[in-house]
Amino acid sequence: MKPITFERMRDHEGSAFVGWAGDSVVYARIEGGLSAELGARFAAQVEKLVAGVSGVHYFADSSRMTRYDLLARSAFVRVVLANRRRFQAFTFLIWPDEVSPAARAFASALGGNVELCQDLGEFEQRLVRRAPLARYRIEPNAPERARVAARFGR
Repeated sequence: MKPITFERMRDHEGSAFVGWAGDSVVYARIEGGLSAELGARFAAQVEKLVAGVSGVHYFADSSRMTRYDLLARSAFVRVVLANRRRFQAFTFLIWPDEVSPAARAFASALGGNVELCQDLGEFEQRLVRRAPLARYRIEPNAPERARVAARFGR
C-alpha cells in the first residue's frame, strides 16, 4: 500500500489536496482559485508522487475550483507530459455545466485516455472501482467511516 498521508496546500486564492487513494491511484481535489504559485507547488507534488511508479490512474475533483491561472494549468500539463509513461488514465470531475472548449483543450493536451465527468456519483464509482478503500483514505474521519468503525468495535 502507498502512504496514506495527503499533501494539503493552500494560498490566498484556494487549496489543493493530493495523495495516494490506492496502490495505483492518485487522488486530487482543488477548491477555490488555483493561482500560478499554488499550481506550481501542486504540479511538483504530483511529480514527486509518481516518480518511479507506472500504471498510475489519476483522479481529480476540480468541481469546486472557481478559477485557475493559465500558468498553473501549464505547470500540471508539463509534469504530466514529462512523466506521461507513468500515467495510465486520467479522470476529472468538472463543473456540472457543458464541457467547455477549455476543458476539451486541457484533456487533449494530456495526450489521451482522459475522462471528463460531470456527475459526482459517476466519478466516485469510477474512483472506488479502481481504489476500493479510497473513501477511507481520502477522508479517514468522515462520519461514514466512524459509523463503520463503531459497528466493528474500533
